Amino acid sequence: MSEDIDRHVLRKYDIVQKLGKGAYGIVWRAVDRKTKETVALKKIFDAFQNATDAQRTFREVMFLQEMAGHEHIVTLFNVLKADNDRDIYLVFEYMETDLHAAIRANILQDIHKQYIVWQSLKALKYMHSAELLHRDMKPSNLLLNSDCLMKVADFGLARSLRDGTQSTHASPRTPFRRHDSACHTIANIWLATAPCPYSHETELLAWGVRLNTSKLSCHVCVLVDVCGP
Repeated sequence: MSEDIDRHVLRKYDIVQKLGKGAYGIVWRAVDRKTKETVALKKIFDAFQNATDAQRTFREVMFLQEMAGHEHIVTLFNVLKADNDRDIYLVFEYMETDLHAAIRANILQDIHKQYIVWQSLKALKYMHSAELLHRDMKPSNLLLNSDCLMKVADFGLARSLRDGTQSTHASPRTPFRRHDSACHTIANIWLATAPCPYSHETELLAWGVRLNTSKLSCHVCVLVDVCGP
């Protein structure tokens, strides 16, 4: 799990700053040497070490490529393999922060919260219209820029209902993060053990639970208009 960056990647991108590191990889802010555009460079460790990790990586790339161009889905610019044939690099559009960080910083006004909820529902409607379930809609996976534009990221747990997902149960494999609240953990456990199949309705309900535990509770009522009685 080296933080070193392969030379062929450094020939394409200038590294500006390390943004974060987790169990699955590390992310840097970088600049495309050709276009001069700021991007997020993500190195995934041991992306193909087993079937589960390989499928997660494949789904992330496949679904993002299929949804390229939607205003509320993060854009994947490039995919680069590592010299060791184990790691992989993904190049995304750069977003300044995420909803989890914005909530912790207590910088969101009501108008921002309403706008974020509205954008997240637009993204869900688009994904569901393609029979796609994200299955990990949580604040840290909703990226924000300085204009409060929201984009959904991290499709490693996503599933297509066209592949028969409607007959399966949710089974999130990502470990609970230390900064997750108890209510977020309860929501994840509920998704993993719910007796009903994972569906559009289940995902909307789960997202409503997370909104309610993320200091956006006064705006969850928007879901009523979307879901109906």
